[in-house]
Amino acid sequence: MSFAFRIREMDDSDHEFVIRTWTRTNATVQTRASPAYYEKEQPKAIAEVLSFHPIVFGLVATPPDEPTLICGWGVFDDARRVVHYVFVKSAYRRCGVARALVEKALPGSEPRFHSHLPARVAGNRIALSTSAWRYNGYLFI
Repeated sequence: MSFAFRIREMDDSDHEFVIRTWTRTNATVQTRASPAYYEKEQPKAIAEVLSFHPIVFGLVATPPDEPTLICGWGVFDDARRVVHYVFVKSAYRRCGVARALVEKALPGSEPRFHSHLPARVAGNRIALSTSAWRYNGYLFI
C-alpha cells in the first residue's frame, strides 16, 4: 500500500493527540503501575517531556495537503539517539510512516535506543530486536 505523506516538526497543537494516543497505546505494556496510577501520571510525564525537555523533539506525518491530519508521530532525543515512542494510525500502517519518522529523526546506522517497549515487538516493522537497537527505560527521564 502506498501513501504520500510529509513529515513536519511537532508543535503545541499536536500535543493533546500525542499524549492521548501515547497513554492509550502504551498502557498494555506498562505492567508495574496500577492502571489508575498510570492513567493519572503518564499523561503528566509525557506533557512534561514534550514541553520542557531541551533535547527531546517530535515529528508528525501528515498527508501533504492536510497538515493538521496526523497519520503518525514520533518523539525522539537525537543527542542520545533515543526513540521514545512512535505511533501510526492503523489505516496508515505498513506504508513506511514509522520508518520514515525514525530515519528523519535519527539518520544513519549507529546504535539507537528505545525508552518504551513496543506493544507488539514481533509485529513491529522497525526491527528492534536487531543489534542496532537497545532498550533503556531510564532514558525517558
